[in-house]
Amino acid sequence: MIDVIVAGHLCVDIIPVIADPATAASESFLAPGRLTEVGPAVLSAGGSVSNTGLALLKLGMDVRLVGRIGDDAIGGLTR
Repeated sequence: MIDVIVAGHLCVDIIPVIADPATAASESFLAPGRLTEVGPAVLSAGGSVSNTGLALLKLGMDVRLVGRIGDDAIGGLTR
């Protein structure tokens, strides 16, 4: 039996790897006009559907996720 259905926003989070923690802590890290080199991007499911669904699954609930997925490259990554 399904305990919870989670419906809402579903996306792909694209997270750059910042190799040096001191770089990220710098006040000028996100300064306007500054170019900062980062490592490869990490892709992860994101949005309220996947975040909430994963948390409920870790709590032992039987979860189903509901969301619309586009018929494009990002939709393919999401699947």
